[in-house]
Amino acid sequence: MPHWLAGSTERIAQMSGDYDPEKLVHINFTGAWGVDGVDLGANTEHNGLTLIFFGDVPTPHGRNAPPRDSDLVAFIEDTPFPPGGHLASAHQGEHQLDVFFIGEDGGLYVSWVIDGGTWQGPLRISRKRVAPPGGGVAAAHQSGDQLDVFFIGRDGALYVSWVVGGGIWQGPVRLSGKGVAPPGARLTVANQGADQLDVFYVGNDGKLNVHWVVGLGSWKGPQALGSAAVAPPGACVAAIEQVSNQLSVLFFGNDQKLNVHWVLGLGNWQGPVALSPNPVAPPGANLAAIKQLANQTSVLFVGHDRKLNVHWVVGGGRWQGPATLSPNPIAPAGAGIALVSQIATQTTALLIGDGGQLLVQWVIGGGIWQGPVNISAANVAPAGAPLVAEKQLADLTVALYGGPWGEQQVSWVVGGGNWQGPVRINPDMMRLSPVLKDGVFHPFTVREAQRTWLLGSDATPTGAFSYDGKVFVFVVADEGTTIASLTKSCCPTEPQPFDLVFRFSFASDLDGGKFFQVAPCVVRSDQLPGFDYGSAEGAILLGHGFTRRPGKAFGVHLAWLPLSPGQDPDLQSIRYYTGSGPNNWSPREGDAAPLFLTDFGWASLSVGRILDANLWIMLYHRAGSRDDIHTFGSANAPIVARIAPTPWELGAAPDIPVLDPVRDHALGHYMYRPDLPDPNNLKVRGVPLIGHPSFLYGPHLLNRYTRYDHQTNMVTFHYLVSTGWPYQVQLMRSSIQLSE
Repeated sequence: MPHWLAGSTERIAQMSGDYDPEKLVHINFTGAWGVDGVDLGANTEHNGLTLIFFGDVPTPHGRNAPPRDSDLVAFIEDTPFPPGGHLASAHQGEHQLDVFFIGEDGGLYVSWVIDGGTWQGPLRISRKRVAPPGGGVAAAHQSGDQLDVFFIGRDGALYVSWVVGGGIWQGPVRLSGKGVAPPGARLTVANQGADQLDVFYVGNDGKLNVHWVVGLGSWKGPQALGSAAVAPPGACVAAIEQVSNQLSVLFFGNDQKLNVHWVLGLGNWQGPVALSPNPVAPPGANLAAIKQLANQTSVLFVGHDRKLNVHWVVGGGRWQGPATLSPNPIAPAGAGIALVSQIATQTTALLIGDGGQLLVQWVIGGGIWQGPVNISAANVAPAGAPLVAEKQLADLTVALYGGPWGEQQVSWVVGGGNWQGPVRINPDMMRLSPVLKDGVFHPFTVREAQRTWLLGSDATPTGAFSYDGKVFVFVVADEGTTIASLTKSCCPTEPQPFDLVFRFSFASDLDGGKFFQVAPCVVRSDQLPGFDYGSAEGAILLGHGFTRRPGKAFGVHLAWLPLSPGQDPDLQSIRYYTGSGPNNWSPREGDAAPLFLTDFGWASLSVGRILDANLWIMLYHRAGSRDDIHTFGSANAPIVARIAPTPWELGAAPDIPVLDPVRDHALGHYMYRPDLPDPNNLKVRGVPLIGHPSFLYGPHLLNRYTRYDHQTNMVTFHYLVSTGWPYQVQLMRSSIQLSE
């Protein structure tokens, strides 16, 4: 039975206003847009943006802003870090540290920090779709002031982007033919001699390949360094100057042993030679190399035993090992690993353990390795995920890695002290860009022929979806009677009206009024088990409204809106679920049977799919309206979730409280009640002071950030919720255990 994971609900940030009630990092200072307060937050992903359609904005008296209670439109231009994605790091100059990765959109990105300042970015420095999300990257200086970044593109070719000094990034430029390596293959880069830069990868031929350039000349290669396939295409490789004038390149071969190729000066490459007496790690496993001492090279990896292991060599002598450094299994075999000289005599190894926690082991000089020590909470990253470590400053060491929900994260330590973090360094998930006109927000506006109008007080967008290059938004408004309508826009980020597509679900219709609050989700019909209706694509519509039945008057209903490219949705094509099986649908709204009943006449809801688990999830609030919470005592009613294999089975699914104002410590912390303690002074800080009571309402899933963990059978989801006082929108995160 699915259940809320105790302690999982977390308030991440307040999305609006000019402050945060608990003094968390506050990103959006919306007062400059004429927005002191706002609620709700229907949303959809469109062209890489998360568009959010907020509710009433009580405009401050005398401010040059749209009329009171008009509705804000804003968007998040996020760059999620691909879970398990690879990173590369390098100093762009004396004061700037860069970190590179391939984003969810397949573009090359850079984040950077100046000295000990605040991390900036990420900034996309290539076109989109140049490489697979999270693919391998490597970075190094081609000259004193030129920094290069390399990756294997979607076409299997080697690419380079570069920047001179603090200038503008150039490229990417292709350095090879297509198909030399798997798209997104891992690669490494190193200097061979004083002015030659080499790039290494295991190609589709299973051989270690090298490209090289002398100074700022023309790139050469690829050249295979052996005659036989020795490792899986795209395997991890590490390169290091073993002794002066000797460059060694290491990898785990098909024989599951550590192998090495090497070259003296600019001579002929030698090898490969297997360094392990027995199979020790998966073919192509992650590894890292470092100068542990001036004359000792060490290579660390997580072996088949799931422990940290080391091979080492003194000077150009005979390789030793492997030796096991961890007393117990700590991470998946072949896990990512980062090595750094933390202080003058200390070598530090970092990795992500089995529990998704950041682990550290270390050695002083050539002594005995210590650890592992846990230096983060659990689940800060996928188990065994790649990571990088660098010296940000002489006494500041950082480790960077991707979190499970698209975070790019940094942990840090000063000198030999205690590790801190992680802290997210890509806050775009919280950063809003408003649709502005003349410096203030442009309200959501509906256009019908030559007439345009605003939605007005207690009228609001309720749900949105993207299809065929357009954004469609359901709204509810009082037009003499309460009516739900569908609107559309081809340019939702511009200050332009949304065109009316159709009106439906009239309160004055004794058979209608069942779909005032509408939550849509686009899906292919073949993704609905047992569903047999003509259109290949459509939107599932969950709607809250009248039941038109004796007893409880309100409930949640289900409909199917067929969609076809090149055509607007058609009101007459909607089919309403009659409650008698997946193939029983009616063209009449009056035939729609409630999936389940609710206590009040208003329940904002949202719906999405847990794709990897093939399940549906919906959120709705169980509190009443502003008047209901006093009359019926629902002020402490929670936000609840329902999970089911199909939309029509949501009706029988149990309510799972995921955000409870008492249980989850919202009252007094980020919700004000006049009869309760007010430690954060919300009575005064809760701008705008509009007399709105505090209760939880308007839960809207941010489906883009839903994650399912196969190993734990747990789903983690993000959502927006309104609190009434402060009259602002909060960003929340909760987890549900689907089954033990």
